[in-house]
Amino acid sequence: MKSKTLYHGSRHLVKILEPKQASGFKTEDNQFAIYAIENKKIASLFSITYIGYTKDARFEIQQELEDFYVHLYHTSVDWNQIGYLYILSSEYFNKIDEYQWVAYKPIIPQRIEIIQPRMLEKYIKDIDF
Repeated sequence: MKSKTLYHGSRHLVKILEPKQASGFKTEDNQFAIYAIENKKIASLFSITYIGYTKDARFEIQQELEDFYVHLYHTSVDWNQIGYLYILSSEYFNKIDEYQWVAYKPIIPQRIEIIQPRMLEKYIKDIDF
């Protein structure tokens, strides 16, 4: 059954979400699209401003038991920069893997929530090596 509500986290406030070129590990992570997910917490973690301090800096969202966490590698968080959680209808999205949905045309959000990074601090782990 198709989920009725999807979520998209971003550091940028816009009235209309536009497809953008994505970059990821797998082929399906590299589409020119709007990405969304059914899990509100995971989407919220993408609204945080992450600051890399080396050329191999990155962050990864990983599942641990029944929850999800961000693992930071040579990366810090801008705790003062708010993010945005877009609440979207799934009407124009197609599911591409276990978690991700994509849309290939502009989408008007149903609602936008402000995300304060400190709200998610317990889900962020600094793992520098």
